[in-house]
Amino acid sequence: MILRFAPAECKGWQSIVLGDRMTGGKWVKDLQAETPLAEAARRTLRARLDAVKKYLNLVVKKHQDPENVHQLRVSSRRTAAALDMFGDVLPSKIHAKAKKKLKKLRRAAGAARDWDVFLQSFKSRAVPAKARDGLNLVIGYALSQRQAAETQLASAAQNLSKKFGKLAKKVVTSAPRAASQDKPATLADLAREAVRPLVRALSRAAQRDLTDADNLHKVRIAGKRLRYAMEILAPAFGSSFREKLYPAVQQMQDILGQANDSRFAMARIVELREQLEKNSTPGKRNRTTLADLISYHQARWDRERQRFNRWWQAWQKSGGEDAFTSIVNDPKASVSS
Repeated sequence: MILRFAPAECKGWQSIVLGDRMTGGKWVKDLQAETPLAEAARRTLRARLDAVKKYLNLVVKKHQDPENVHQLRVSSRRTAAALDMFGDVLPSKIHAKAKKKLKKLRRAAGAARDWDVFLQSFKSRAVPAKARDGLNLVIGYALSQRQAAETQLASAAQNLSKKFGKLAKKVVTSAPRAASQDKPATLADLAREAVRPLVRALSRAAQRDLTDADNLHKVRIAGKRLRYAMEILAPAFGSSFREKLYPAVQQMQDILGQANDSRFAMARIVELREQLEKNSTPGKRNRTTLADLISYHQARWDRERQRFNRWWQAWQKSGGEDAFTSIVNDPKASVSS
C-alpha cells in the first residue's frame, strides 16, 4: 500500500520527529509484539503515570512555564488513553477512579493551556494604532481568565499530588500477571484487535459536514485517540507503522490543532463581546477590533479546514484506512513513501 504526501502539504516528518524527541514521554521502552499483555500494561502505565507525576510536581511547585502546563495536559491525555487501552486487564474500580482523577486534572490544565495559546497568538501580530485599545481589552480579559484557570489548576494539582504516588502504584500493580484465555494475551493480539475500530472511527468522523466546526473537532478527537493508541501499539508492527503512518496522523493533528485554537478564540471573543453589550457600551473602536479578531480567526479556521481537506484527499489516495488494514493483517508489511 502506497502512502504519499507532497512536501507542500507536510511540514516535514523529520522536524516532527525531532520535536517529539525534545518533549519526550511518547514511546514506551521495552515493549515488543510478544510482550504479555499484563506486562505491557504495567510498563506502559508506569511510563505514562511517571510523566504525569513529573509535570504535576512542577505545576504544584509553581513552575508556571506554559510548557509545563501543556505537558501536564498531554501526559494526562496519554495516560487516560493507556487506561482505556488496557481496561480489560485492570480492575474496574481502579480504572474508573484513575480516569476520574485524570479527567479533572486534564480539564484544569486544558483550560489554562487554551488561554496560553490564545494569548500567544497576539505576540506575532502587528497591531494598527487605532486597534490597540480594543486589543488591550481582549488581552486583559484573557489574562483574567488565565488567572482564574491557573487557580483552578493549582487546586486540582495540589489535591491530586498528595496521593498521586499511591494511586499510580495501585494502578500499575493491579494488572494481573496473566490474561484470561478469552482475552488478548500479548501486545500484538491487542494491536490487531484495537487498531481497526479507531481507524474506522476517524473515517466516519471525516465523512461528516466539516464546514461545521463541531464536526471538524470530532475528527480531531478521533485522530487523537488513534494517535495515542499508535504510540502504545507501534512495537507490534513493522517500522512503517511508526515511521510513516504515525507521522501522517500527527501531521493531521497539527492541522486540526491550529483549527481548534481558532475555534476556541472565536468563541471566547464572542463571549467577551456579549458581556460588553450586556453590561456597557463597547465603543465603536472596540466593536471593530472584536469583529476584526473574529474575522481573522474565522479565516484561519477556514484555511486549516482546507488544509485538512487536502490532507484527507492525499490520505485516501495513498491508502488511508486500507494502509492500516494491510499492516494489521501483515504486521511486517511495509508502507511505501
